[in-house]
Amino acid sequence: MVLLQRVKRKQIWIGVGMMLFALLNMGILAQAETAEAWGKRALSIQNRIDHDAPFYETTWPGTHNSFANADDDNLNADWTNQSMSLKQQLDSGIRELVFDVHYDNSAVRVCHNNSGVQIFGLGECIDGYTGNRKLSNALDDLVEWLDDGHRDEVILLKVELTQSAKNNINKVHKKIDNIDEEYYLPSAVSYHDDADYGCTLLPATLTKSKVLASGKNIVLFGSDCYSNGRFHDRVFSTDGLMEDYSDPDDVSDIRANTTDMTRVKDGYTKGGVLYGSGTLDSGKTKLRPSTVASYLSAGLNIFETYGFGAEGSSWKADGEYPVSAEDLVWSWDDSSLELNGSGSCVVLGDSSDRFHDIACTESYVAACRKLVDSAGERAYGEWALTETAVSFSDAENACSSVDDGEYVFATPRNKVELEKLVAIRNNDNIATNLWLNYQQIDDTWLADIGEADEEMLVQCYAGGSQGVCSVINEYLNLLDNSKI
Repeated sequence: MVLLQRVKRKQIWIGVGMMLFALLNMGILAQAETAEAWGKRALSIQNRIDHDAPFYETTWPGTHNSFANADDDNLNADWTNQSMSLKQQLDSGIRELVFDVHYDNSAVRVCHNNSGVQIFGLGECIDGYTGNRKLSNALDDLVEWLDDGHRDEVILLKVELTQSAKNNINKVHKKIDNIDEEYYLPSAVSYHDDADYGCTLLPATLTKSKVLASGKNIVLFGSDCYSNGRFHDRVFSTDGLMEDYSDPDDVSDIRANTTDMTRVKDGYTKGGVLYGSGTLDSGKTKLRPSTVASYLSAGLNIFETYGFGAEGSSWKADGEYPVSAEDLVWSWDDSSLELNGSGSCVVLGDSSDRFHDIACTESYVAACRKLVDSAGERAYGEWALTETAVSFSDAENACSSVDDGEYVFATPRNKVELEKLVAIRNNDNIATNLWLNYQQIDDTWLADIGEADEEMLVQCYAGGSQGVCSVINEYLNLLDNSKI
């Protein structure tokens, strides 16, 4: 009897185990992905969509005073801008970082002392107060993150030199030069923009693809032009070519008014001080979950957030927690928190106006982007739809036949283009999904935004890289006859 009971119990546990295994395979007992985890994953994937777009049409999730966090350094809360380490910021989808550089205590350091003056006679960078980390350690973090499986990413790094750093700019250059193999160098650009100092302005037409094709991953820039040629061999200048926006109520269609890069920065800290205003008033924060969408719709490039992804009353400003990764996702739909859920091709959803992954065997109208406008310039945000529904594999040929070959099968590169495509669909009364030229290849989501230049084409064909690098032959002919 005892033996029989043991056999029955064993059979029951085997049955339970088989049921659990089946449920896990069906995903029923799989742990649900949180909105936060989805946001980080979706933002990291979204960051690759605009690899072939000129910088002034790209979107850069960023952090202001990225180094000023309690994970990497020892800071007083009143001086802390970020809630996570540099590597964690990058893991969360941040791609633009800001370093305030000082020369203090016989070393080049990053610390949160905006004025750059001695504090209580102890120096500019004080352990336990403003932070005291060496610049070389912060730079090493970026290289380690890139080496940890992220060599297909581009980091935009702004270096802001205080007076002590300017006075010791050769020492700053030496620290930067230690990892010069990581930087896309100004010498890669065939001109200098300042006759006196030899500064090279950051080209607004540079693309992430060009940076990656050169074997580099970091683009260094600063707002000023300093009289040190060696420094400018590593660091681009944005002097006069990057417009700062300060009021969300003043934002309109940025891309309609400028081809310069644009930025919004928030200096709000965990302690409640908005540096630059000298006040504890939190009403001056610009980037909040409720305002980010308007900046995305206007075509803003760089979002320098405070307390990225942080929660808790000490981080709250204007009644809202700081911006998180999910707030910056304009592409993928979050209604079901699914990505990679049902297929390896992508559509613009018929009701959400967001991206959905779907089986490539379906048949839908395709989204086609114009290459050159009526003035012979590179077109931006000009869309058309194929007359009939087609398979994903036939969408490229269908788009090339629209309007005598002036269109290519493409994907919106930013929220501005997405909204223009949605407007075209609404105007044409299309009530179904739209194919986008976006698919999963070898576990990587690759978007073709319908743009490349001859240099990129050579690189792509030589490397055999499809997806991001794929374009149609008609584009070469247009390049020869336009001002792109």
